[in-house]
Amino acid sequence: MNQIKRFIFTKIGVMVMVPKQVSGKKIKVKGVSYKAKGNQKNPQKNFKFKREVNEIDIVETAPPNDPVLDFDPPIELKIFYTAKDLEAAGSMDRIKMAFWDGNEWIPFTKKHQFHIFEYPYKNWAGFGIAIIKEWIDPPIAIGT
Repeated sequence: MNQIKRFIFTKIGVMVMVPKQVSGKKIKVKGVSYKAKGNQKNPQKNFKFKREVNEIDIVETAPPNDPVLDFDPPIELKIFYTAKDLEAAGSMDRIKMAFWDGNEWIPFTKKHQFHIFEYPYKNWAGFGIAIIKEWIDPPIAIGT
């Protein structure tokens, strides 16, 4: 049975589940405060920005804490959305979650095995789950 570490960022509504890696690298996840800038708020063809979630850094636990960009097995990223996010989208099937690739927002899709669920819990209305094999250390946002 594979050991899984859970990194939970309650305030921002992000949970990252990291299974023990084949490489043997020990990984930690850090939440980094983030505010969308300039063109990150502009509507794009496949994504209309509504709210930044946060940026997370996934790094080795051993100094110098190098970024980890590839995962085997993949990690699971769970992003919670609010009732306001749902209201802004109009319906649950219109909510999108995306990451910034340096030029544009890239919505999580079937490639990431992305699914969204309605699940009212405390301040949250539901969540999306993406399975991540590669990571480029991006900010994350919610939109339509």
